[in-house]
Amino acid sequence: GGERGERVAGLGMLASALAGRPVAVAELQAGEPAWTDGQTIHLDATARDGGGIEILKTVAAQASMIAAGSLDPDVVRSLVRHPRLAKRYLAIEGHRALVCNADLLPGILASLGDRDIAGRSDSPATSLRIASGREAIDDPEPAFGVIRAAKVVAAASRAEAQRNQAEPQHVPRKLGNQKPPELEELDDGE
Repeated sequence: GGERGERVAGLGMLASALAGRPVAVAELQAGEPAWTDGQTIHLDATARDGGGIEILKTVAAQASMIAAGSLDPDVVRSLVRHPRLAKRYLAIEGHRALVCNADLLPGILASLGDRDIAGRSDSPATSLRIASGREAIDDPEPAFGVIRAAKVVAAASRAEAQRNQAEPQHVPRKLGNQKPPELEELDDGE
């Protein structure tokens, strides 16, 4: 808890602001690559570097991908059990998402997204098509973390189920032969 807990809470606020919706941040074991399921960004908050800039880069990249629709289940489903394709997709889509979100990024992170790489794609579907092709693609920035496609798809399914459950269903009253109770007239004074 204490200082680390406050730092993680602060990262959650930054992640939510960049993602455009509530996003939690959870700690991973030291040395594990960051990833998100679209609801929570999992990262190694113990990383000691120049003032935590790598942690900020990771939060910015992961939250920007949430904001840009990079983790859309229809796209990410194609990445399940295809780690090489997921890595290639992340290398393009991470930059596209960061450039899309550039206006929201703190100045220190403004140059994180490579505009040349981002300019090759206009959507997650286009990034997937490029990643599926034969052209050479550099590995993603380490700060981008990884895409755990199966976890993204599972979280999206859970969220969908919760939304469906939360929608009020019409339940007709069974009155049968009963008359509805008469409503009492109220005077203006009551």
